[in-house]
Amino acid sequence: MIDTILFDLDDTLLDFQKAVEKSLSKTLIHYNIEPTESVIAMYKEISTKLYKDYEKGLISASDRRNMRYKLLFDKLNVNHSPSEAINYYNKQLAIGHYFVDSAEKVLKNLTGKYRLYIASNGYTNVQMSRIKSADIAQYFENIFISEAIGYEKPDINFFEKCFEKIDNLNKNKTVIIGDNLKADIKGGIQSGIKTIWYNPKKLSYGDIIPDYQIHSLSELPKLVSSM
Repeated sequence: MIDTILFDLDDTLLDFQKAVEKSLSKTLIHYNIEPTESVIAMYKEISTKLYKDYEKGLISASDRRNMRYKLLFDKLNVNHSPSEAINYYNKQLAIGHYFVDSAEKVLKNLTGKYRLYIASNGYTNVQMSRIKSADIAQYFENIFISEAIGYEKPDINFFEKCFEKIDNLNKNKTVIIGDNLKADIKGGIQSGIKTIWYNPKKLSYGDIIPDYQIHSLSELPKLVSSM
């Protein structure tokens, strides 16, 4: 029987991709760059490549975050400060929130029945601001964010640091739910807990195999009650 649930935040509870697009557009406009589809696609291509390089160990997490605007500005042949741009972008990202479908309803359903925690990669101030905007901190016993923890998912050290702060943790009764196969599912497998892949696009999972998968968050309460 499950008694403890770790929730990923981005694109599991809160729609991160929508927040990114809104924040990116505001940042581009701030620098007098029209946020056309081609410019936004260019940014996404750069961001995706940097993330893959990070996964391969070719660059650091800091480089992955900070190089996006330098590479974008180089491609656009504009002279702006990448560090100032990323700071402005992060401030926009921290404003407001967009729920994933059924997220708030599911949290209300699960609270009081299970011990709920957030386990998220990202900047502490950005994530906490989004959590505050969404008013969901009330559902969680603790919130773990990689910048504060000192490690990023899927690093087993991230999970071990979280586990140290959860009283009477039983890994056999603990599950993580997240949309990212590597960060959430591989991380959960490596740390010895059960895993649920939130897979709304019905993608194939390759060589990282979750214990369970759902296509809508509305499926979660019934699933965890049966585990």
